[in-house]
Order: sequence, then C-alpha cells, then structure tokens
Amino acid sequence: MYFNTKDFKELKVTRIDSTIAFDWGTGTPDQSIHSDTFSVRWSGQIEPQFTEDYTFYTAADDGVRLWVNGKKLIDDWKIHSVKEQKGSIRLTAGKKYDIKLEYFEHEGLSSAKLYWSSASQPKQIIPQQQLYPSPAPAPNPGNGDGLKGEYYDETNFTQPKLTRLDGTINFDWKSNAPASSVGADTFSVRWSGKIQPLYSEQYTFHTLSDDGVRLWVNGQLLIQDWNTHGVKENTGKISLAAGQQYDIILEYFDETHEASVQLLWSSSSQAKQIVPQSQLYSGLSYPDRPTGLKATAGDAQVVLAWNAADRASSYEIKRSTNLDGPYVKIAQVNGTTYTDQNVKNGTRYYYVVNAMNAKGASGNSYSVNAKPSN
Repeated sequence: MYFNTKDFKELKVTRIDSTIAFDWGTGTPDQSIHSDTFSVRWSGQIEPQFTEDYTFYTAADDGVRLWVNGKKLIDDWKIHSVKEQKGSIRLTAGKKYDIKLEYFEHEGLSSAKLYWSSASQPKQIIPQQQLYPSPAPAPNPGNGDGLKGEYYDETNFTQPKLTRLDGTINFDWKSNAPASSVGADTFSVRWSGKIQPLYSEQYTFHTLSDDGVRLWVNGQLLIQDWNTHGVKENTGKISLAAGQQYDIILEYFDETHEASVQLLWSSSSQAKQIVPQSQLYSGLSYPDRPTGLKATAGDAQVVLAWNAADRASSYEIKRSTNLDGPYVKIAQVNGTTYTDQNVKNGTRYYYVVNAMNAKGASGNSYSVNAKPSN
C-alpha cells in the first residue's frame, strides 16, 4: 500500500509487488504519488526453504521497519542515505510466516530492498516464489431473503399468475408446473432484487437452463440466450465490490417438455456455486397487520370484516374456541370480508386475521369473538 505522506496517510495505490527491490532514484513509485515524502507498507507471508536461523537485511534510503512472525527485527525509522540493517529469527522450512515491511522516503533519492540469508541460503533478494499475499479474511455473509419471483402463464410475461419469494434460483421442474396456477409448459418467470458479492473482484455468472434465459447485473446484460434448447450453460463476467448491493434481473421461459433453471457464480476467491440466499435481497416488505377486525354473529354463521392492510395480497383467517388459542387457519381470501358458516349456534368463537404477500405473513390482528344463534 502506497501513501502520499510519510506517516501512512492519503492511500493512493494498492498493488501486488513480486519482490522488494526498488531503486526509484529521484522518481516516484507511481504517477499518483509525490517523489518525496511518501511511505509504503508491504505485508503478506513468507515461506523459508530451510529450518534454521535466517538473517533479514534491508537496504533503504530512508527509514525502514521489519516484522517477521510478529517479531520486530529491524527498527530504523530515521532519515538517511542508503544504509543496511539486519535482524535474525529462526524459521521452519515450508511454514508460512506473516511479514510486514514499512518504509518512508523524506527527500532526494529513494530506494528499498529486502534480502535474506541462512546457513543454507546465500544472501539474495527474497524471491517472488517465497512471498505470498496475506490470506483474505473470511467474508461476512449477508442476510438476504432471496429474489422476488413473478410467474406468468405465457412465455412473453403476460397472464401474471403468482408473485412469491424464491430463496435461490435452483429449479428442476422436469415436466411439472412451477406452481398450481401456472401451466407445465409455455410459462415465464422474472426474478428481481439485489445481489451482494463477498469479494472485490471479477465475477463470472453462470446460468443452466432449459429453455431461454437473460441476466442483467448492475444494469449490464451479461447473458442473452432467449432461445429454446435443452439444458445449456451460459456465462457472463462483471467486476463487483464486496459488500455493495447491485440490481439483478433474471428472466426465463419454458416452451415445452422439461423445464429447469439455475443461477450460479464464481470468482478467483469464490468457488462455483448456486448464488446463496444470504447474498440475494428481494426488496419485499412484510404486509402491515390488519386492523379494524369485527365479528357479527348470525344464525349458524359469523361474518368477519376488517380494514385493508398495506402491501397485503391476501388474508388468512384463523379461529379458535378459546381466547388464548390455539388458532387454526380456516380460510385464505383476497378481500377484506369472510363469512364463516362452519359454526354451531350457542358456541362462542374467537377469530384473528393476518395479512399475506410474497414476503410472508404479518402478525395476527387483535382477536374478536362472536356467538351465533337462531
């Protein structure tokens, strides 16, 4: 990491340096950095080839500090011309140790070099094959809920039948329908929401589908295969930043016969896998809790009515013969009224209602009760 000050402020460049063997003269490590008053921090791991005492050497103009396996071997944080410093530590062959080298340049000429030697190792610039980047910290998975899936009973996104929350895109319907309201052939699905990568790098997205598929990530069309075919893999690449959420849309259609669709990703740090639910965000919200529930008793029936709840697509009606429950679902309706005719005169019934949508269910309304009679 290259900084534009001597005290590791104003980070300008992050890069992989194969060795530490620099002689910049009066120049600069990068065009974005001043030729004077800059600093560099190299960090990673080092792997010795022999089990013995190693001596590490720095040749620097100006200051330098070196740690190996957490031990400070060299501490020369002063302004000076090229000067060699050294420190020793015992290491085990084939074992990787953390290493950190810090350097600053004051003014004039600048250079920094890192050597090692041992009884079996002649003094040399530490070679690239013995230096490794630090292992990437384990990423924190997201807390996504999946993608919103909109299902249509035609291949061209007409005749909408169902909206639901799908945790992942990993379906093999074979010759069956994706839902009871949708036919087994000539249907289409649009999934949408956000995707959150775990690593800052180029990702490859993979689709496996029978039949057609299209994929957009961050508004970029990565896959375009809107054709009928058997199971086929398509790929597309895009660079993403860890932790940032990007728009994602996946469209799919099935013409006839078997139907399947999968969405996977991979990168240099991410093994190829189905994109997990934790990294997908539907943007859906739970519906509000229904309010204003009223129960009116009649002859062998109870009429229920309530206020419409925001974001509700349907309502579940639950009933019990005890105030404290348990409440059992007796119906699901799209409107805001329901007549319960499966009751007996002389028995008191208790009711609650909750709202439903593709995200899930709201909490229950407050309870009401009624006692039908003739």
